[in-house]
Formats: sequence, structure tokens, C-alpha cells
Amino acid sequence: AVVSTQSTGSAIKTGQNAKNPVYVSEGHGVTLETARQIVIATAKIYRIPEPTRLADQLSRKAIREGKEQRNDSKRNGTPNRGQKRNGSSNKGQQRNGDGNQSNGNPNGISNGECKQKGRGRGSRKG
Repeated sequence: AVVSTQSTGSAIKTGQNAKNPVYVSEGHGVTLETARQIVIATAKIYRIPEPTRLADQLSRKAIREGKEQRNDSKRNGTPNRGQKRNGSSNKGQQRNGDGNQSNGNPNGISNGECKQKGRGRGSRKG
């Protein structure tokens, strides 16, 4: 096994009282030294560099707003993706030749009729 002696990352304490270091590594078109300089230059107030901190805040805000929108749509009765307005879905249903929906049962018998005749899902002929 070949072991590389080249360093690809480092741990930087961004403040005198910082308990945990920030781990920095080289990236596409960015050397380790440049990455270190960027972290030191942008982590003046907080432990995390400002661009990373702002990106984290924006992504968390977007997640919260997305959850709020989903909760609002549930309260208002607006359908979610893949769901009809009345709450039922087309899952497991097919269109037959005359354009009507069928649940895939033979002879065009509905689920209710199959259950009444003992031919519903999971029932055995015998």
C-alpha cells in the first residue's frame, strides 16, 4: 500500500477561546493554504466562517418555510403531489378500454363487489 505524506486538510482554531477546531481541506482549484487563509479571514466573529454560516442559515430557513407551506396546505385542504383533492389517489387503478378507471380486477368487478363475493385482495379461491 502506498501511503501519501502530503497533507490534504488541517484543523484551525478560529478564536482564542474556541473549544473545537474548524476542519479545512483543499478543494477544486483551491489549495490547502488558500483554504486556510479564507477560513482565517472570514471567521472573525463566529467560529464558523461567515460564508458557510450564512449558507447554513439560508438553507435552514428554506427548510422551515417549506415545512410551513406543507402544513398550511394540509390545513387548507389543498392537495399534495400525487394526491387528488378528495384525498384519494389513482394508485393501483388503470383505465380500461372505454376510458373508465378500473382497479385491475377481472371482469370489471369493483373492490367492494369483490369483497362481498369473497374475492377481495388476499382471499383464496378454493
